[in-house]
Amino acid sequence: MNDDVRFERLFADGLHELAPRRAPDRLRTTIKAQTGETHPRARWLALIKEPTMRSNNRVAVGSPSARVAAIMAATLLAAMMIIGAGIAGARLLAAGGPLVVDASGGGDFTSIQAAVDAADDGDEILVKPGLYAEAITIEEKDVAVRGDGPVEDVVVERGGGTLLTLTDTASDVSNLTLRGDGDTTGMRLHRGSPVVSGLVFDDVGVPYQSGEIGSGSSLIVMGGTAQVLDNSFIGGGEVMVSLDADVVMEGNEFRDGPHLYLQNPGDEAIVRGNTFSGSYDRAMGLFGESTMLIEGNTIEDAGRDGITIGWQSSPGHDPLVRDNDISGTAIGIMVFPRTGPVIDGNRLSGNDTGIWGQSDAETYSGNHLTGNDTGLQLRGSPQLDGNIIEDGRVGIVVSGEDSTPTLTDNTICGNEENVRISGLTNAPPLAYDDTNEIC
Repeated sequence: MNDDVRFERLFADGLHELAPRRAPDRLRTTIKAQTGETHPRARWLALIKEPTMRSNNRVAVGSPSARVAAIMAATLLAAMMIIGAGIAGARLLAAGGPLVVDASGGGDFTSIQAAVDAADDGDEILVKPGLYAEAITIEEKDVAVRGDGPVEDVVVERGGGTLLTLTDTASDVSNLTLRGDGDTTGMRLHRGSPVVSGLVFDDVGVPYQSGEIGSGSSLIVMGGTAQVLDNSFIGGGEVMVSLDADVVMEGNEFRDGPHLYLQNPGDEAIVRGNTFSGSYDRAMGLFGESTMLIEGNTIEDAGRDGITIGWQSSPGHDPLVRDNDISGTAIGIMVFPRTGPVIDGNRLSGNDTGIWGQSDAETYSGNHLTGNDTGLQLRGSPQLDGNIIEDGRVGIVVSGEDSTPTLTDNTICGNEENVRISGLTNAPPLAYDDTNEIC
């Protein structure tokens, strides 16, 4: 067997052992074709033609053929390792990486729903910028759906129905813009514990105003423990929470129309750190029984009430409303009869009426009312403790037959009229003592 044939066999055997599932013939043919060229010729190929060094009919160590065989074997081994690592890495990325949705066809899917249907629990779905005219449903599956680009460029839009429905899921949805007409609802959350963050609800549905309820809503939460965080509700319909939902609604923006409607939320519900501006009617309304917390919100220029607390009849279900800033409304905080909220530490300024209370059960403590046309307008027999009411037209107005509010340690100063009594026929005008400062 001549040296060329021996080398070919050695080379072929090496390829077969290193990469038996690849296609070595093409690689071998290419290398042989290149070795047959006259110009240019690499020095290591020229070594093949050197006389073979033999010892006892074997190729001697250090001979040109042995050196070439060793070099080729090492080179092929390194190449196979690199190729194998690349193939393994690609398979890992395909198995564990995100599913990519691109409306223009550059991803794994062109629709969000198709990606959701293909996803398993724990998968991440990245949505590239584009317009997605579809309704999306995620049910009993926990995935993350994230807009992968500027939020204003990742748009889900269609007319009618609900754009995004989550049922019995802990999915995480973020960084999308939802748009729809007056018959469209942006999102429905049924039970489960989803997280909805960084979404823009752009003119979805019709705002509530003047007693007329629009046919579409921005967001509806029914039951469960959803977290609604750092979203923008711009124009469009209300955000409704019902069916004992222990929602956490924090850091959201409500602008130019929509309001928050709380109809029998859960006792552990929290509405904290949201901003409301330009609501067509009220900014926030709580109706039904709940011990929920409404805290640290900022409300400006609502068309009517800042916060309405109404129609709660059972004792022991008293919400806590504290540390909110409310200005530029008709009534900053409105408390209906048969309710008993605790109104604590709120700041109300520049409203027609700061607080209007019509119940015997509520407690007002540590609130600061300044520059309101009327600071407090009261009926019934509430408790007032440690409030500051100043620099308005009227500090406190007490009206209604049998109204007997109790005042302790309040400061009522600098108003054109500090205390006004109206229509009290069967009770003393006020029960207050020298702990109050009225000046």
